[in-house]
Amino acid sequence: MQELQSTTPSRAEIDKADQWDLTKLYPGDEAWLEDVSILEELMVTAASFRGTLGLSAKSLFDGLEFLNQTRILTEKLTYYAFLRLSVDTNNSKNQDKQSRMAQVEGEVNAALSFFEHEVQGISRKTIAKYFSELPELEVYRIMIEKLQRIQPHTLNDKEEKLLALYTESAGTAGKAFSMLVNADMDFGMIETSSGKKRLSRQNLSWFLIQKDRDLRYRAYKQYYEEFGRHKNTLTSLYKGSVQKDIYLAQIRKFPSARASVLFENNIPERVYDNLISSVHEGLTVFQDFFKLRKELLDVDKLRPYDLTVPLIQTVPVDYPYEKAVEIVSAALEPFGREYTETLRHGLLHGWVDRYENRGKQAGAFTAACYSGEPYILLNYKHNVLRNLFTLAHESGHAMHSLYSIRNNPFQHYEYSILEAETAANVHERLLYDYILRQAEEKTLKAFLLERFLNDITAKIFRQTLLAEYEHRIHTEAEAGRPITTEMLRDIYRELIDLYYGSELVLEEESDLEGLTIPHFYQAYYVYTYSVGASAALTLSQGLISEKENGVSKYVDFLGSGGSEYPVDALMKAGVDILSSDSIYAATSEFSSLLEQFKNLLA
Repeated sequence: MQELQSTTPSRAEIDKADQWDLTKLYPGDEAWLEDVSILEELMVTAASFRGTLGLSAKSLFDGLEFLNQTRILTEKLTYYAFLRLSVDTNNSKNQDKQSRMAQVEGEVNAALSFFEHEVQGISRKTIAKYFSELPELEVYRIMIEKLQRIQPHTLNDKEEKLLALYTESAGTAGKAFSMLVNADMDFGMIETSSGKKRLSRQNLSWFLIQKDRDLRYRAYKQYYEEFGRHKNTLTSLYKGSVQKDIYLAQIRKFPSARASVLFENNIPERVYDNLISSVHEGLTVFQDFFKLRKELLDVDKLRPYDLTVPLIQTVPVDYPYEKAVEIVSAALEPFGREYTETLRHGLLHGWVDRYENRGKQAGAFTAACYSGEPYILLNYKHNVLRNLFTLAHESGHAMHSLYSIRNNPFQHYEYSILEAETAANVHERLLYDYILRQAEEKTLKAFLLERFLNDITAKIFRQTLLAEYEHRIHTEAEAGRPITTEMLRDIYRELIDLYYGSELVLEEESDLEGLTIPHFYQAYYVYTYSVGASAALTLSQGLISEKENGVSKYVDFLGSGGSEYPVDALMKAGVDILSSDSIYAATSEFSSLLEQFKNLLA
């Protein structure tokens, strides 16, 4: 069993070859500062375009070109500051860059706020005339059509400027939550067989996979007791975030916070409702897995701290980073040589910041900028199987961004979170298929199948539970009912009972979990994990079987970027998220995998 790392190197001790190469953005901080000055000058220039965009086709084109120029530079500056800080949060210079950029970005948004409003004020008839007069304007057609679509929910020029200035303040609850749980809360020490170890948000998962059930219990109890000591503050923060969601929806004349969030990507609310109702229909399949877990662990009652401990004796793995890149590349062979060679080169030469260092952000992410490479942050460990799949997941985001940037102008290269999660999960699904085919030993196959079952449970079952919880809270608040700690805990406990069934016996602190989810501060985000993972399972089947030109349609999907709405882009790729078919297919595959797992244990 993997031990917690006792010593963590400083940033200076990390080999340059193991760090990402940000020189594609800026060769150094001096060049970054020069562009900050240029951006500040562009903000002053922006005012000269006010009132001109509707005067002629040329005026409109020139204004949109300036808007793009400013936004491309803003994105580049912002990403550089963010990426520098994410790998060395203790560095005061990195902190200063991030703080300065946050302020400048708010000022830029305010300075540019009139652009979209003026475009929306141009009649459709006039826009059509401008397109015929100036062919160069065609590159902005999708952008203009999207802006006109949201016109009914757009405020006047002055109000939009005020709202743009509010952007940074709107994130206060989320920032306060992050500081509270990551910096101020102290989870204490835990006595283990090898001495005392510190408990934290980052390493709770380590304690919960240990064989010693008493150790798991003590870690779980101590972790949630610390949240319990801050439950009123956490409730206030989440209440403030929910009220912000509702306020922004109301001010833009949406019937609800959910309608407001889903509107941007033209996703019908029935996609959300179908997800919840379809997973409800498949709950017994997941509950069968929990029953099997109880039997294999040989416990009288299954407890929350029993849900992640391995059922199969851990199979030692050793995937040095370079070997992991080769395995992921081999798993993605259905995409063809150009795809895999591009990915391999990027993963080995500058895209990835590979290993943990002091002050580095925990976890993993991919950040793509139109002006640079896709950048992947990892905290890679060669003896942790999950890290291999994290590499595959993040490389899915990276290739999605790369294809989108290559095939689209800046104004519509950004794709939705839902599409992003689909692409990342396709990579993971293909990796599972590849490793299972390579596995010869029965124990290894069972080990891999268990991990696959756990992943589907986490992404489809658990994230749907969280999506239902989040929607319930917003609905209660929109109906005028007060958000209290007791209400939050009651609803969460009710949903745990519904989803997990009678096999799981909760601890007194278990219903505090709803107060611990950082994604709740980005409203209506978690459902994308479930819908995206389900869509990915369907798409992966087509890629593996090579049916109906699955590969070419999927690559076209990656290249579509933000040029189409997610429902349309995914439909062309081969999955209809308006129906429940992909959710049913996912639960059916889970059932099949569970039977394979049981047969291996027989």
